[in-house]
Amino acid sequence: MASERSAALVVNPNTGRRTAAAAGWAAAWLKQRGWSIRLAPTERPGHATVLARRAAGEGVGVIVACGGDGTLNEVVNGVVGTEAAVAMLPLGTTNVWSRCTGIPRDVAGAVRLLEEGVRKQVDVGLAGERYFLQMAGMGWDGEVVRRMGGARKGRWGLAKYALIPVRTGWNLRPLAVDMRVDGEELRQRALMAVWGNTPLYGNMFLLTPQARADDGLLDLCVFPGEGRRDLLRHLFNVLLHRHECSRGVASRRAREVLLRVEGAAPFQVDGEYVGQAPERVAVVPRALTVLLPASPSRACWPPGEPAVERG
Repeated sequence: MASERSAALVVNPNTGRRTAAAAGWAAAWLKQRGWSIRLAPTERPGHATVLARRAAGEGVGVIVACGGDGTLNEVVNGVVGTEAAVAMLPLGTTNVWSRCTGIPRDVAGAVRLLEEGVRKQVDVGLAGERYFLQMAGMGWDGEVVRRMGGARKGRWGLAKYALIPVRTGWNLRPLAVDMRVDGEELRQRALMAVWGNTPLYGNMFLLTPQARADDGLLDLCVFPGEGRRDLLRHLFNVLLHRHECSRGVASRRAREVLLRVEGAAPFQVDGEYVGQAPERVAVVPRALTVLLPASPSRACWPPGEPAVERG
């Protein structure tokens, strides 16, 4: 049985010195309040999953992802199906999960949630054998994530990263996609497809605005087209919040999507490139416990509906 006042802080040192310092401060703060704490720095990609799974298996009550959304995704993959809860110190670049749920961006506010926050069971998505908490994407965004992961900051710094989506979109080719969405056939020449477990995408876009992390469904949005002109049209409509009613765009809510794609189909989950598209993407209802503010952001849970579950 998990001990509620024990925590493992899984620290991604690649996010900079600030992360290590923040995790050390958080550990000291919690120890002063009687918590049993272990610091678990990662050493390689995927190591956070190993550390989180080990800690959960040893009865640690809360696994804290100290880093960005990529670190959080790895921790989630180690904790799904266990009694441990997942918390986050948002120390990455974008921290979409913290913005979506209202987790404070400051370290002091985020770590206080271990004592003051409430536990909620949420759904996760499963793409092949990889879990995701927020969203998954195939096509253009998968290729963008792949290239960003392989790029290194050099002379041009962040400007180089900003050009990657442009260059990827300029030579974009459609995917011939055959989907079976909860038994319904859906065939498209698609530039991109997104599965949303939460509404926020990339910290600023609402590609799946009705998605909720506790409704037992994933929200699928498929963007059709033949190349960059169609992509630009879709991006314009996304900015105007009218893409779901745009010509040819398919929006569905589903428990399971079976996939067959011709050719290369780069795939990402929670902003992490995971290879080619799997044969199946599905929701796993209420498979994960997370720590949230008592009044989570309305971005994930609309007002007037139950937002949290105590206990």
